[in-house]
Amino acid sequence: MGEGMGKGDCMKVRKKTGVFLVLLFLLALVPAVTVNAGFRRVKVKENGAYRYYYRYYTSKTRYLKGSRTTDNAAAYKRWVFKNIKKNGKTYTYCFDENGYMQVGWKRLTTKACKGAWYWYYFDNSGRMLKSRTKNGHYLQSNGRMLTNDWHNGIYYGEDGSAVSGYRQDVKNGFRKTKKGVKYRQADGTYAQKKWVCIKDSLGKYNWYYFYSSGYMAKNTWVGSRHVDKNGRLDSLKKI
Repeated sequence: MGEGMGKGDCMKVRKKTGVFLVLLFLLALVPAVTVNAGFRRVKVKENGAYRYYYRYYTSKTRYLKGSRTTDNAAAYKRWVFKNIKKNGKTYTYCFDENGYMQVGWKRLTTKACKGAWYWYYFDNSGRMLKSRTKNGHYLQSNGRMLTNDWHNGIYYGEDGSAVSGYRQDVKNGFRKTKKGVKYRQADGTYAQKKWVCIKDSLGKYNWYYFYSSGYMAKNTWVGSRHVDKNGRLDSLKKI
């Protein structure tokens, strides 16, 4: 018969078993490793060729993706995602229904705009451009391309391109657009939701009212006061 296990051997086995159990207990206390949120490049086969896209993952398997409206139109609120962090800063990005990050010009709409369409531009990094000019088009602080309005002395037409031939009446601060007339004040801002007394070319002072949109009221009532077709306060008409 072979030699039996001695008392010392039993103690060694119990000691190793105890160490193993302690290690298992410590591992159980360590939280599961999670994948940080962020952009990942994905490889996609299209028409027999491979292309690379970027997705923004919020977990190991979940990523941001847009959806389509019933008329197959890309809707702003369903495609655009705000406050996405990258390199310590937050930006606005656009993702399609596959979660692929979009770049370039995108024509999007919102319910808040009552179905109106607006153009937005996303650079090669996917970030929405705001408050700057791109390819001769001005992008406003909300990212929308400016149309039928002025910016820094330049008029942008229906397609967002700068239009030559338009003049601003700098003498009295009026700005004429296809939508109406605005008045630029000395500090560079436009008169909004208030009455303004303006001196005309003949040296006569007239009162005008400008809505919250900045456009002049014409041939209508503003409270108990009436303005004529030129926007001047009609002192003869009162309620």
